[in-house]
Amino acid sequence: MNADSDYEMVKYTHPNRGQHPVIGAATGNSYGFRSGGGSETFLVHRSDIGASPNFFTIASKVPSPPVVEVKPLAPPVSIVEPVEEDEKGIDPVASARKLAMNQVKFDLQGLPGVTPAIAKSMISAGLLTPEKIIETGALGLEQVKFVGEKRAKAIFDYVNENYGQVAEAE
Repeated sequence: MNADSDYEMVKYTHPNRGQHPVIGAATGNSYGFRSGGGSETFLVHRSDIGASPNFFTIASKVPSPPVVEVKPLAPPVSIVEPVEEDEKGIDPVASARKLAMNQVKFDLQGLPGVTPAIAKSMISAGLLTPEKIIETGALGLEQVKFVGEKRAKAIFDYVNENYGQVAEAE
């Protein structure tokens, strides 16, 4: 069996510059289809280099990459203080996060279980915003083409959980 140390990186200097199969003269190893003229470098067994020295020139040794010292990162430090809920029982941080999510383009296909066909049906039904979906409710979602009871509940629960508090706060 051949060891890695039996191979050398070479430039293939065969005069034929077109793609052609390269077979080792001593070992019979196939080195694939290669172009000659020194345009390609690849690993070749040392006995094949010795058998055809006019076709293989040992490439210059590639320098090893520099050693980079990796220092462990310091543990994370929390910069957010605990936030208490306001008088309505709404967490202002969660409310701000949900408001930011609403300001990003609402993607129907990002909802659980919504395929392109279901998204098209929801658009036809006018369910383009989280508010409309919450207003319609799970039972209303069941009326949308391709949406069954379980999928309607999953969609409604997801939208209500991620966007519902913002609609209530506004």
